[in-house]
Amino acid sequence: MQVPLPPSTLCLLGPTASGKTALAVALARELEAEILSVDSRQAYRELDLGSGKDREEYTSGGAPVPVHGIDLFDLGGEGSLYDYQQEAHRALQAIAARKRRALLCGGSGLYLDCLLAGYDLRPAPPRPALRAELEALDHEELRQRVVRELPGLHNETDLEDRERMLRALEVAQAGPPPVRLGHAAFKGLVIGLDRPREELRRRIGLRLRQRLEEGMREECERLLAAGHTAERLERLGLEYRWLTRWIREEITESEMLAGLEKGIRTLARRQRMWFRRMERQGLPIHWLRIEAERDTPSLAAEALEVIHRFDQHRNG
Repeated sequence: MQVPLPPSTLCLLGPTASGKTALAVALARELEAEILSVDSRQAYRELDLGSGKDREEYTSGGAPVPVHGIDLFDLGGEGSLYDYQQEAHRALQAIAARKRRALLCGGSGLYLDCLLAGYDLRPAPPRPALRAELEALDHEELRQRVVRELPGLHNETDLEDRERMLRALEVAQAGPPPVRLGHAAFKGLVIGLDRPREELRRRIGLRLRQRLEEGMREECERLLAAGHTAERLERLGLEYRWLTRWIREEITESEMLAGLEKGIRTLARRQRMWFRRMERQGLPIHWLRIEAERDTPSLAAEALEVIHRFDQHRNG
């Protein structure tokens, strides 16, 4: 069974493009904390612009901030939730040994939940025979099998992603479902960033175009040139899926932009659904409602007030 996280643990969550990284860095500098990235794609090496690692955020504008949870796995393999959790707990133990505070930062709902709710996961090695059987199914047949064999789980699984459905069935064959300590076991503080829908849409569009100008297409071209298959990049979803189709001239640039921006907005909506679900399951989230554009220092000041009140209450 996973040990609950230290009660001093902080978590900053929010949908994509809500401004998590910049705020996390500002808070980490003020609190002398170390950041643990909770993002399923940032865990892979070679995925930089497309996964939003924003490396310069951790080193510019002040003292470098230690960040963990990125560049854990080779892109040629598949890092599982279990693998990520093991790496994350090793990082958290090392942070605690240095008598530093951990600040979790991310938007991947399942990865956040596995840490905050204390999933007791087990290794699930590949099952070639099962894979061969499932590969014969078309998308709808595979989807129906997930719904039939994993009742209660399919709402947490991306039924549009074939690889995720294959992996979910593979993991299910490894034994009984994982045990959760539950959110009541988490005694730390969770802060959420909540921006109006239209403002978030604006930020998503702006960030997409900035990353394209910074070389996101070229990053995808380098991955293909390095030998990663189009199918592998397709499985990564969103930026890598749409850019690969554009590079291979399966779609036009305007189709790529429209499809990708719509996909990112859908991701943001799904992330919000995850966070609401976590609240319903008993996880208190202190939401910072950002009604107008604000600079990072003023937002950090508000967050620090919340953290200081939490610390005062925790310390009696």
